[in-house]
Formats: sequence, structure tokens, C-alpha cells
Amino acid sequence: MNQRKRIMLLGVTILSIVALVLSLSFYLTYKTVVNGQKTRLMELAKSQARLVETFSKFDDLPEGAAPERLVQNALKQVKKSHSDFEGFGTDITYLIGYQKGDSIFFSSTMPLSGSVSEIMKVQSDHKVMGKPFGEAFKGASSTLLAPGMNKELVLCAYEPVNLLGMDYALIVKADLVTLFKPYIDTAVISALVSLITILAGLFLYYKIGIPLIKVAATEEQKFQTLFHSASEGFIVTDDIGQIHMSNPAIEKLIGYSNDELLKINIVDLFPKDTQARFLQFRKEYNANPISQKIGLLSDLNLLTKKQNLVPVEMSLNNFIYKKEPMTMVLVSDVAEKKLAELKLKQYNKKLEEEVVQRTSELDEANKELTKTNVKLLDEVDMRKKAQYEAQGALIKEKELNEMKSRFVSLASHEFRTPLSTILSSATLLQDYQANSSNEKEGKHVNRIISSVTNMNGILNDFLSLEKLEQGIIENKPIRFNIVEFGKEVNEEMQAIAKKGQVLTYNHEGQKDDVVVDRHLLKNIMINLVSNAIKYSPENRPIEFNSYQRNGDLCIDVKDKGIGIPEEDKEMMFKRFFRAKNATSVQGTGLGLNIVNKYIQMMDGSIRFESKEGEGTTFYVTLPSKQES
Repeated sequence: MNQRKRIMLLGVTILSIVALVLSLSFYLTYKTVVNGQKTRLMELAKSQARLVETFSKFDDLPEGAAPERLVQNALKQVKKSHSDFEGFGTDITYLIGYQKGDSIFFSSTMPLSGSVSEIMKVQSDHKVMGKPFGEAFKGASSTLLAPGMNKELVLCAYEPVNLLGMDYALIVKADLVTLFKPYIDTAVISALVSLITILAGLFLYYKIGIPLIKVAATEEQKFQTLFHSASEGFIVTDDIGQIHMSNPAIEKLIGYSNDELLKINIVDLFPKDTQARFLQFRKEYNANPISQKIGLLSDLNLLTKKQNLVPVEMSLNNFIYKKEPMTMVLVSDVAEKKLAELKLKQYNKKLEEEVVQRTSELDEANKELTKTNVKLLDEVDMRKKAQYEAQGALIKEKELNEMKSRFVSLASHEFRTPLSTILSSATLLQDYQANSSNEKEGKHVNRIISSVTNMNGILNDFLSLEKLEQGIIENKPIRFNIVEFGKEVNEEMQAIAKKGQVLTYNHEGQKDDVVVDRHLLKNIMINLVSNAIKYSPENRPIEFNSYQRNGDLCIDVKDKGIGIPEEDKEMMFKRFFRAKNATSVQGTGLGLNIVNKYIQMMDGSIRFESKEGEGTTFYVTLPSKQES
């Protein structure tokens, strides 16, 4: 809470400074704009004065014509030549006048868009018109910012003009109330905001600042109370060891009063033979002022006022007190601890004597152990022999595994040729039976084709598993079109679908190209889609979808088949495992295990959602990498 109040007080101070700076900024901006407008208006006055003089030379008025006619003609020329001047426009008023005695006669365009007014008279001491006319008659050029005839704020530029040998004065007047009013209003508002902010700052100072000062005083009082009421001895020193504070506990321990301690250096409290060691420690501590203890590993004593030695331990901690770096020295009386250490040494001596006695007893026990060790060594030899035999059995098992692998590979390849022949023959028989009316023959042919297909699937599973175990299969990503790939898989699998099963493939998104291993992906999809066909009854749809998300290829295969029982879900990717409701369907239990291994090779993941009796959806996610 104290920190929050300090921040509030600082914020109010900053706001006050900002408000004052804004007010000053608007005032300087206002002055800059006024000076700029004065300069532009003066340039306009000079330009129009020279123009009037030029026109008068070609005027057809005779010499000695009445001044009124010269003025009227000059103002008409000014009106004709005037175009909107930047910053003023048509709000400009031109006046041309001449002096007779104490009176000034002038004519005006008032305003520029109106007609030229008649000659008007004003006294030479008139505050608004008389002063600029008078200065111009004297040959001076300048500007004047003053209230106008109607008390509006006007800016006047006056310039001497010579018409046909006579001295006249040209005044250009602009109404600047509209131009400068925003700056004046903003400056006034900024001044008010600054005043309010300053008043708020003073209010908060009395409400927050003064309480903070009181809180600081309270904190100091708390520190003093804790310092002087501590049961342990405390000494506060500066960086050279001069004592600045002490508490009653240390005064009681060494017998010095507080006034006496304030006059000495802490080094003087050590015996002479340990002062050098303390000074060295103090030097190292000043170089790296972190909390440390001394006196733990070696004897450390303080000299009392009566020159007695008191065993102590000291802890040093750095802190800032009244903006000065100080060291707080905590002094602990360890006389009782030393006495306890003496007793401990005596006890240790007694223990050593007991150890000697026990050692002799252990020697006897060791002799008995030696005999036991001989027996154990014999047992170890027997176990080593059994280990060698186990290693031999392991080698034989590896050889058997290699033989099994060669047999599986050989048998699979040897089975493929007759199975392919049977499948080809059965397919030809099916074609011949297309026009036959013998339904029994057709059923038998279909059974042959189905059985051969299942047998091929089993052989493929065994061969794939064998290749995976031998590390033959590698992940080789290539770029290809996933939409064309999906349609290809969909067409192939539709050919083996059951009656009424319709396979549907969809791809979401505009990005079609992916970079994955096409061969492995096809094996994965054929396995998942064939499972969907196999474990779904006739006349049930099967969906096969693909899309890309965050650089990954995502595929899901959804069926409305028999589903997976809840208790079997954790085991679905285990080798040779089959769900309890799938035992009536032909299969090896290797398909999902092989699919999972393929996906792991491709750094992907697979999961599924299923409900028994309603269907299953498998989700595959594969990273779409760059070509290797």
C-alpha cells in the first residue's frame, strides 16, 4: 500500500509538470502563429501598395484630381487584383487614406467581397485607425494587433503609398478571432488543468505524503525497537569497521556501554593474535559483500571490557541505513556450545574405546564370513555357468528367429504364386458366370475370390511386419497431389466393398500438394479403409476425408460398423490383438499394429473414437515435410 501511494504521488507530480509544459507549448505556438500571420500580412500590404502605385501611373485622372477619386480608383484596383491569400482569404479589408490637418480621410473595401465604401473621417489620435495611418504617413511599415472598431481582434499591416506625387497610407486588416480562438481556449484550458492538477497534488501531498512521512518514522521506530529488544547481540559498523550502533545484548555480553562502543573500531574487540585474521576476512567480505558466518571452523573470541575471552560466532549482512552502506554484525555467545563440544569429545573418546572392543569382535565375525564367502563363491560359479547356458540359449533363439523370418518370407513369396493363379482363375470363372443362371456356382466362385483375397492380406501383413522388424522399410517423403491420391485409393477400395457399401472421399481446403511417403501412406489408408469395409455390414456408408492444418496432413476414416468395445480400446494397436466382437471376421490382428509403426516412422500420430454397435472413426496426423 505504501508503494502504491508513492506511485500516486509521483504520478500527480508528473501530471503537473506535463500540464505546465502543455500550457507553455500552446503559448509558444500561439506566439509563433501570430508572428507568422504578421509577416504574411505585411508581405501582402507591401505587394498591394506597389501594385496601387503602379496602377496610379496609368490612371486617366488628371493631375491634381481630388484625393477621394484617387482612393476610390486605387481600392477598385486592389479588389480586382486580390486573390485568396493563404491564411486570410476574403476576410481581408483594405483601407487607403490621406491626412488633412488632424483628420484622416480613408476609404475601405469592408469587406473585400462588398463594394468600395464612401470616404470616412477619423481623428489622427484614434486608437485603431489613427495610429497605423499616422505611422504610414511618416513612411514607416509595420504591423499592429489590437481590438477593431467593433472590439473584435484584428491584425493590421500598414504601408506608405505614393499616388501621383501625394503621400497616402495603405492598411490591410484581417479579423483573427476565428483563427486564434482555438489556441487561446486551449491555453486557458491547459492553464486551468495545470492549476487543478497542482491543487490536486497539494491535496494528495497532505493526504498521502505527510502520512507516508509518518509511516517512515514509524518504521524507523519499529527497527529501533526490534534492534534493541533482540536477545542476540547486534553491532552496526561502516565499511571501515567503525561502530555506529549496538544493542543491550552485546553490551551485556562484553561489558561495554553504548557510548564506549561508539568510540572504538570493531577490530579492537578481538584479541591481538586474531585481529589480522579478522581484518583479512573483512577485506574479502567488502570485496564480495554477501551474508556470511565466521567462527564456525575455528575458535573466535571477543575481549570483554575486563579483558576476558568470550567464545562467539558472527554473521555479517550488508544493508543501507539512512542512505549509507552499513554492515550488521550478529554476535552469538557460544560458551554453552563450546562446553557441549567438550562433552562430545569425551563421549567420542569413550566411543573409540568401545569401537576397539567391537573391532576384535568383528574380526571373529569376519572369519565366519570368510567361510560363508567361500560357499557364496561356489554358488556364483554355478550361477555363471547357468548364465553362459542362458546366453547360448539366447543365441539359439536368435538363430531360430532368423530362420523364422526367412521361412515367413519364403513361405509368403511361395504362397503368392499359387494364390495369384487361383485368384486369376476365379476371376475368369466369375466373368464366365456373369451370363449364367447358376447362382450356386457364382457363390462358390465369390467364396474362392474372398478367401484368396483374405489369404493375400494375411501374407501382406506378415511380410510388412517382417520388413519393419528388419529395418528394411524407410520413410522417403515426396511431393504429390493428395486429392488425386485419395480418389485413387477410393476407387481401388470401392472395388472390394460389400454390397450396398458406398465409399465417399472429400478434401477440404485449397492446398492440394503434400510432402509425405506416398507408398507408406497408401498402405496406411488401404489398411484403415479395408478394416472399415470388413467390420461394417452391407448397405452402410464409409467416409474417407483429408485436409491440411498447421502444415500437417490430416486424414480420418469413418464407418458405421460394429465398433470397438470399451475394454478393448487400450489394446487395439498391440500385435495379434483382436477385439472380442471381431473374432467371427477373418484377420490376423496385425493390421493396426503395422499402421501404427508406419505412422511412427513418419513422425505422425493416430487415434480413434468408437462406440460399440455404432461405428469407429480413425484420425491420422502426418507432418508434411520438405523432400529429403
